[in-house]
Amino acid sequence: MREGGLGRVTMRRLAAELDTGPASLYVYVQNMAELHGAILDELLAGLRLPDPDAGDRWHSELIEVMYAYTGLLFEHPSLARSVLTLRPSGPNYLRLIRHRRCQARRHYRSLGSFQVWRPMTRWLTAPPFGVGGGKPMDVRFVRSLTSPPMPNASHTQAGQPSARSMPIRRLGAEDLPACLRLSQDRDWLPEEHKWRLLFEVGAVYGIDDPEGGLAGTVVATRYGRAVAAISMMLVARRHERQGLGGRLMRHALAEAGTTTVWLTATDYGRPLYERLGFRTIGRCHTYGGPFRPPGGGSPRPVSRPMTAVDLPEVLALDLAAFGADRTALLTRLPSFSEEFRVVDGPSGVAGFGGAWRNGDGAVLGPVIAQDSGTALALISDLAAAVEGPLRLDADDRWPELATWAEAHGLSHRFTTAIMVHGAPLPGDRDHLFTPVMVALG
Repeated sequence: MREGGLGRVTMRRLAAELDTGPASLYVYVQNMAELHGAILDELLAGLRLPDPDAGDRWHSELIEVMYAYTGLLFEHPSLARSVLTLRPSGPNYLRLIRHRRCQARRHYRSLGSFQVWRPMTRWLTAPPFGVGGGKPMDVRFVRSLTSPPMPNASHTQAGQPSARSMPIRRLGAEDLPACLRLSQDRDWLPEEHKWRLLFEVGAVYGIDDPEGGLAGTVVATRYGRAVAAISMMLVARRHERQGLGGRLMRHALAEAGTTTVWLTATDYGRPLYERLGFRTIGRCHTYGGPFRPPGGGSPRPVSRPMTAVDLPEVLALDLAAFGADRTALLTRLPSFSEEFRVVDGPSGVAGFGGAWRNGDGAVLGPVIAQDSGTALALISDLAAAVEGPLRLDADDRWPELATWAEAHGLSHRFTTAIMVHGAPLPGDRDHLFTPVMVALG
């Protein structure tokens, strides 16, 4: 900024200076306005603040601080144009607010009258110290000037640490039972088989509950430096609305460090993800129920079980469709799945797919194929080969999958939003029909 002004400070230039990708910066700031606020906060570190308890000079001290702040903006005119719309919340801005808050309390006591509130409130809500360029500051802050301090939110009433004060840590397989209990707390299926795969291919993070178990979890599964999938974002009911979900998501985004991050979101979780910079790019419709074969019995299979010889072609087909290397995941799928099959084409493998056990039923996925006809034939073969209720996750780009599901006895269960953070999803996704699971893509 000092070299070329605020206009030359862009996410791309900043990422180049830091030797990272532009998308990774959005873990820390949601937009350029927040970046400008961070720059302002850094400059405020050099602002000298008088001792608020040294004498009864509150009026002259206020003028000193205002002159110092105005001088800072004159030194950086490009930042001064943005200051009326900034919403700073960094440590140096808060240091400034605490200083003025101390002044306000002392001034209020010295006057002993409520008449202080009219000029003091006008000053607190005016730029440059007001939030949002002259909009009223949060009334909770104004009231706090004369309110008794609230108990420390990071501790329980008994003085013990709360989940809000606990660090985020990488979980291991020994934490699997706690993950299953947390899932049940949120009325999810335990899904032990699924969790074990996530521990193998992804990074599972959690916050411990001081009273035992886990207060929250999130899983980040990286596919090289291109794409990461985030899943299993869970917060225990007793710890809702304490900011744990936001902490876990920011941690997962920072740890992923990929150009693109992908997830599916319920209506309940979508507002959090939107605040973090995710955008909706589609819908995933989940169908479930007992499989009903077509009239006249099941047709002759068009697929065959996969063998080790097929692996290179399967990996190549998946890389082209998904746009990122999933070798670590795909090499585990034949043993993870109850069925894993391929379809032969004129020039090699034309499609592959799996069906894996989840509780009493089976999930149909992944399905990667050269065209929708091959995909539907593969799905039919997989459905006929497994027992129990089926689950099919169908992207809304493929209405023929929904038609197949309803024709074979599956009913619509729920819909989630497909959301992306950072760059668009890579690959030729016209060949990606169903995910391994919504937790992995």
